Amino acid sequence: MLLWQQSIGGVRGAPRTTGGADVAVPSPMRIGVIGGAERIEARLKSVASAEGHELEFHAGHMNGTGSGKLRAIIDRCDLLIVITEVNSHAAVLQARDLARRSRRPLLLLRRLGTSQLRLLMN
Repeated sequence: MLLWQQSIGGVRGAPRTTGGADVAVPSPMRIGVIGGAERIEARLKSVASAEGHELEFHAGHMNGTGSGKLRAIIDRCDLLIVITEVNSHAAVLQARDLARRSRRPLLLLRRLGTSQLRLLMN
């Protein structure tokens, strides 16, 4: 079962709890990661699959078909993690807007590595 603290980054769309309590999320789930270094994509996917989850990655490139691919990932995912350090402003803003409109839980993080992802899932 995936647990994440609501107080980390202010998860939008998640059920409200008091005092930053842990929120239980049913397993398995599809996690969307928007932004971040593309070279870590394979490692993030392997960590998620080891925990029984599926991870989809979008590098944050918004030219061409990037906007449509971003929308498709958000429509399919159960939890959206948006990386702000290595990402375009347009991707962050559009991901936040689409997540809010589709009522997807959103977690804004400055950066995400395999250890932090593993902590979020445990």
